Amino acid sequence: MTTEIIPNPDEETADIRQMRERIKDLTAENKTLTEGAKATAFKDAGFDPTTGVGALLAESYKGEYTAEAVATFAKEKGIETSGQPLVQKRTPEERLVAAGQNRLDAVNSGATPVNLDPSIDDQIAQADADGDLQKGITLRNLKLLAHEQRQG
Repeated sequence: MTTEIIPNPDEETADIRQMRERIKDLTAENKTLTEGAKATAFKDAGFDPTTGVGALLAESYKGEYTAEAVATFAKEKGIETSGQPLVQKRTPEERLVAAGQNRLDAVNSGATPVNLDPSIDDQIAQADADGDLQKGITLRNLKLLAHEQRQG
């Protein structure tokens, strides 16, 4: 004689409810990701998917979300694109940061590099102060070799 386990209908309903909620969450997440991919593909193809011709194309486009596919679709519809990605307008804060970075780059391009390594004499003095005889001897030998190389 075998005994069958009959699932509790209340537990099954809770599981089903949980699965439905998870499906709902995943569907919303998928929609967000799809909209982002679509917007990126249109911008990379040179169209603004929120205004003008770009919005009309985006509304009727059902293909793959790549710049090439969007450009091909637009061409099939008789719309030419520059093929250049659409450049986002910068906020005043972003323009200020970019201008500051440009000034910094200009200053750095003409600057003389600063050697932050301590001189060999400083390293020898530190080795002596630390009582590290081996390091002191090695550094003195390196200094002597460098001097001999300069003398030719």
